[in-house]
Amino acid sequence: IVVFTGIDPRIWLSLMMLHMFLKRLNTHVIYLTDHRRLIFLDGLETVAPGYEGLRDALASTLDDLGADEVHVMANSAGGFVGLRAAMDLKAKSFLGMSIRTDLSNDSPIPVGDFFKRPELRQAAPHMLVDLKPLVAASPWPERIILYSGDGNPVDRPHAEHLADLPNVSLNLLPNHVQHDVVAALLIRGDLEAVLRDFVYGEDAAG
Repeated sequence: IVVFTGIDPRIWLSLMMLHMFLKRLNTHVIYLTDHRRLIFLDGLETVAPGYEGLRDALASTLDDLGADEVHVMANSAGGFVGLRAAMDLKAKSFLGMSIRTDLSNDSPIPVGDFFKRPELRQAAPHMLVDLKPLVAASPWPERIILYSGDGNPVDRPHAEHLADLPNVSLNLLPNHVQHDVVAALLIRGDLEAVLRDFVYGEDAAG
């Protein structure tokens, strides 16, 4: 499992708490955080420069681990590049929590001020695209599972942007406006089942 965190080195839950759930899935887990707050568009200073460098470093690490399946989990600001990486790493599944799916300059979907920052827009302008055509043209990831609060004015339209694609499952949390769907799933007692479905799909019950 490759985990792309959001703005902070967490996925609403601390990574230590998240790992308490993920370790039960009996997989390797790689956690990534962009301390420059450039949402991984320009790679990671401690790993490799540029998105392509980060992608290649991840692919090499996965090969070294002997991974026969790849699953990508991403939250909020990490979701855009997380979904791009899930395609490039030929992931079996992608779990996106309150992510962005279209950061193109002419996008009709609201993105929020964080994604309009000049330093972000200038970091890797070639990366700021609408992901939908790329996802539609790619056989990977095989399954895309998206979560959003049903009342969030930004998260919901980004999730719905991909909802008509055949490999996308959209899940709207009822009566939830906030951005923190991971915490909401934990409070509702659903997080463990969501994570098992993400990795094991129809075999999750076993």
